[in-house]
Amino acid sequence: MKKARPRDAEFKDEVLDIYLREIESYPLIDHKEEKKLARKIKKKDQLAFEKLIRSNLRFVITVAKRYQ
Repeated sequence: MKKARPRDAEFKDEVLDIYLREIESYPLIDHKEEKKLARKIKKKDQLAFEKLIRSNLRFVITVAKRYQ
């Protein structure tokens, strides 16, 4: 017999699923693009900073899963 899960756990799973689907829409970047963005970030380019962060969110999730 399966244990009933609390509603808040189900809600958290739904939110996580939505987040994972959303970050898949951000394109991965290659090393050349990463270096280009880094140069722009040094010049205080906020959009370059955001693009670099978004492109690495899948990596963050991969690392976080190792510590579950």
